[in-house]
Amino acid sequence: MFGGEEVTLEALFDNSLLGVVIDRFGEKTIIHKYDQDNFMAIVRVQISPPFLGWIFQFGNKVKILSPDNVKNKLVEYCREVEGSYC
Repeated sequence: MFGGEEVTLEALFDNSLLGVVIDRFGEKTIIHKYDQDNFMAIVRVQISPPFLGWIFQFGNKVKILSPDNVKNKLVEYCREVEGSYC
């Protein structure tokens, strides 16, 4: 439905989101323990408004590590949302 650039995304997720990440990307998702509270997932995704919204819903429980252009798109998305309320 929504197209977008396909990228390999690296992100940190709070451990509480492990099931959510598996549900979204499948059981073969590459996951590494990062620290006591977080894991890193490496996934192929299409960068689109629905994907950015999916990430956004988790607030500070997710942090995109790479690629930089996806981090920048999420920051832009956050500013657009903020602009709607300020």
